[in-house]
Amino acid sequence: MRSSTYITTSKRPIKMLTFFTKIIPTILPILVLFSNHVKCKDTNLTSFATTIATYSPPSAIGPKDTITVQNKQLYKQSTNAKFYLKGIAFPDPPPSTPYNAQGWIDMLHQLHNLQTPYNAVRIYRMDPKTDYSEFFNEAAKLGVYVMVPLTSAQGKGVINRDAASPKKCYTRSLFRYGKSCIRNYIHYPNVIAGLIGNEVMNSVQTWISAPCVKAYGRDLKTWMRYEVKKGAIPRVLPLVYAAQNTGLGAAASPARAMKLTVDYLTCIPNVYT
Repeated sequence: MRSSTYITTSKRPIKMLTFFTKIIPTILPILVLFSNHVKCKDTNLTSFATTIATYSPPSAIGPKDTITVQNKQLYKQSTNAKFYLKGIAFPDPPPSTPYNAQGWIDMLHQLHNLQTPYNAVRIYRMDPKTDYSEFFNEAAKLGVYVMVPLTSAQGKGVINRDAASPKKCYTRSLFRYGKSCIRNYIHYPNVIAGLIGNEVMNSVQTWISAPCVKAYGRDLKTWMRYEVKKGAIPRVLPLVYAAQNTGLGAAASPARAMKLTVDYLTCIPNVYT
């Protein structure tokens, strides 16, 4: 839920970020209910008072602090301890050519100065051809993990939710796009997961695209395992699907729609899990 509070950046005020106040202890192999299904509080600056009293800033993230999935649980590699994700959705970066990371970095520092109790951010739009090292590295210094998109709103990274044919809703160009995203982002240890879709199956009509979402996740995981064996990439990145918090009209309530999504996307032959 959006807050009416504003924070200041170096350029202009930006509406306060979406806060996800529910701790999420698990991440499934290709699906995590990242904020949309859980009930969120409408958070403003004054509501942090009780949390700040016990606030402890996260430690900087190093090369061995990557997050892995074990039995559908998140674990930090360096300590082998369970990792509990508390995330914030970041707005799209201000349009600029070339890309300027300063807006995102300013927000990271303001949240740090506010002693905001979070350890991850979700980015909705990124370009796999862009160098985001400045942003990723600064987030790592502040102990913040980043969830990156593996699809786009337009162009070659789109899953066509209205196309019944797999050749139209899951194209070769989409697979190439996902691979280029992973190659760009995966070397940063604070990249926690990649999103393979955002509210794609949000109606009865668009559920025809569900096999495409599932196949996209399966193929990316298979490809990553192969690349790890070759030594081309350092690890297999956890994959995520962000589901909507609404139902499918008269066909299914929100809870029923969520269960259908979870059951479908996590029902994968052992060869792929």
